[in-house]
Amino acid sequence: EVERKIFARQRLLAFIAVGSLILGCIVNELCAGDDYQETAPDSATLAFFADPNREPRPCSAALATPLKLVQSAITVCLLLMIMARFRLRVHQTHVIQHLKDRQVSTWKTKERKHVKLTAGVMMELAGELVLCCVHTVPFLAMDIKNEALGRELYYRIESLLCGFMFVRLYHVYLWQEQSVFLKYFDLEDSYLIKDFKTIKLTQECSTSHRTLAFKVAM
Repeated sequence: EVERKIFARQRLLAFIAVGSLILGCIVNELCAGDDYQETAPDSATLAFFADPNREPRPCSAALATPLKLVQSAITVCLLLMIMARFRLRVHQTHVIQHLKDRQVSTWKTKERKHVKLTAGVMMELAGELVLCCVHTVPFLAMDIKNEALGRELYYRIESLLCGFMFVRLYHVYLWQEQSVFLKYFDLEDSYLIKDFKTIKLTQECSTSHRTLAFKVAM
């Protein structure tokens, strides 16, 4: 039951991530679509960029700011959904530990172990939140200078933020991975029916969940 709830959260995360990425690409096209030209810039454009006191180029598209605000709202939803999935994972860890405790013989007493969150788990959550909070921020205008092949190139901040947002696609990978793993390696059912072969297979240090899911998918 808990694993299926986690899977449902991850599936929703994948759709939100893809939708926000599509929205980011639209914002990038609205703001920076006219910047990509096949011809070399004229002298007036070069003089404009060479001026150290010039203001950053704002996005002139009328729909850009509303779409950025929508994307900010979607990003907040994405972060909240990540937190909800994390709480379910913590609950799943407690459930599995409880199922392990129930395997002890009835005439033996065993103190229940309390699951503690490690620093690595908290760092993983913090890193995921930081990576997923990057998006095309509204009311932000900035030109990023880059030199390539002896030429100076100026990128809008929307283009760089949109490119970084492709990191969110890993939610689609996690969704597919959990889909395969849930179908063939349901740990909660394995503990209930005492399928120790599957439990041992999924808990071996040399065999990660990702490796098992990839092998089954192949």
